Amino acid sequence: MKKIVVYFLLILVSKPAIAQSDNLSGRYDINKKRLLVQTSGLYLFASNQGQIDIDSAMLLSCIGQGLPRTFWYEEIYNKDNSILPGRDLLARDDLNAAKKLLSRLTGEDQLQLLLQISSYYLFKPGTVKEDLNQSYYFLQQGIVQSKLLAVTEWQDRCKLLSGRYYLQTGEMQKSKECFAAIVADARKARDEEALAIALANQGTWLPYDDSTKSIALTEAMNLFEKLGNSEKQIEMLMKIIGIDFRSGRFEITKSELQQSLHLQQANNFRHVHYTEATIAFIHIMEGNLDKALEQSLSSIRNMELTQDTAYAENFYLRLGNIYNILGRWDDAILIYKKCMQNAGKNQSNGLWYKNTLSLIQSLTALGRDKDALAFIQSTSRSFPPQNTWDKMLLAFHTGMCYKNLNQPDSAEKYFSRVPYFAEQLNSPEAYADIAYCYSHMAIFFADRGKINMAREYCQKTIGRQVGQQSIFIAFALELAFFKIDSAENHFLSSIQHLKNYKLLSDSMAS
Repeated sequence: MKKIVVYFLLILVSKPAIAQSDNLSGRYDINKKRLLVQTSGLYLFASNQGQIDIDSAMLLSCIGQGLPRTFWYEEIYNKDNSILPGRDLLARDDLNAAKKLLSRLTGEDQLQLLLQISSYYLFKPGTVKEDLNQSYYFLQQGIVQSKLLAVTEWQDRCKLLSGRYYLQTGEMQKSKECFAAIVADARKARDEEALAIALANQGTWLPYDDSTKSIALTEAMNLFEKLGNSEKQIEMLMKIIGIDFRSGRFEITKSELQQSLHLQQANNFRHVHYTEATIAFIHIMEGNLDKALEQSLSSIRNMELTQDTAYAENFYLRLGNIYNILGRWDDAILIYKKCMQNAGKNQSNGLWYKNTLSLIQSLTALGRDKDALAFIQSTSRSFPPQNTWDKMLLAFHTGMCYKNLNQPDSAEKYFSRVPYFAEQLNSPEAYADIAYCYSHMAIFFADRGKINMAREYCQKTIGRQVGQQSIFIAFALELAFFKIDSAENHFLSSIQHLKNYKLLSDSMAS
């Protein structure tokens, strides 16, 4: 096994990120390329755990595949991948030239470019007011032009972009009304393809907490299957998976991922490593480490076979984390160090600090807490964390190092910083990491005899859980409750928590 890992690492550090023209995606037709961008973009969005928005994730996906930044959203107004006026200008970010061309166009050509320019601003990462203002300006001109042309298809595209615009500005009711109107028009026309597309867009852009989202995506998926559009069927299934994954419904998610994997393989879609890596993650959360290792290695093999290595560090990081949990800390440290070297200490990468924190965990597991603490201090001094998530985790791991070094006052000092950062993280993707920190802090305070604080952090842990609980968090919680109940002479419940703790411990070891 070690030889295999070293082989993969040599590939990782010797091979730069490669463009789409050099990997197997270059052999795909337009539908499979669109599926690839969606697949990798959704994976990047989920794996960055709320630190980037979906527009940023899709932009990174396009860059990783060597495709124009406009590629992922062009389908809205260019389903057939036609050569549109000004398309090449926007693909190379020449916005001024596109605007000059606009004044020389008329009719449908002018409308097409108006919607392209509006989309260029609308789908930029983040929510910048000036970008939204510019998008609205060109969209309004497009709406006027579409009414003059009196073509229903173009009017629906304007409604679609309006729905996305209102989503960005936080006007949710207006956004929902736009998407619902397009769906209603398609139903009235009894056009199954138009209805599938309308439902797909409605389901894609509705908020995750809206129950209609899953309903729309499921109906769209079934329609695309009926129409024989397997790529769109897979895309809809992936988006449904995203809903169940965020909700912590791991058993359902696992079944859906296996279904997606089968569909991808049946349709000769070679980039299955994103799906395999997600299955590996769920196995980790459930404590099925042998299956997690098998899926992780398979995802790396398929990543290499397709030469889709633009975001290889993410896959190696997961493999390192599995070795970390298995107690193969030297192998894990090797992987983390190689990943960090490959990242070049580029914190904008998003994975550099994840590797750093994982390396700290491995050093701590080996009893090298002094080394871990020294590494934390040198790293945070030279490369201070740039986002709230990393600041929270760095404070937590620093506290754990001091705890293991039997310096409880220093440990408590750093643990006290964790809630300050945790309360700023409101995305569901952050909840598992917050719950992990809180559950271990509960054990620390129980050991110090601060029972009220220990109980408070247990309750905070439970409050941060969504859906099925991670086995590692459940493991820590049972130990914390055992210590709390023992301190308060609640012996029957403490014995039950101890039994639960040992059962989970045996499950993780088997």
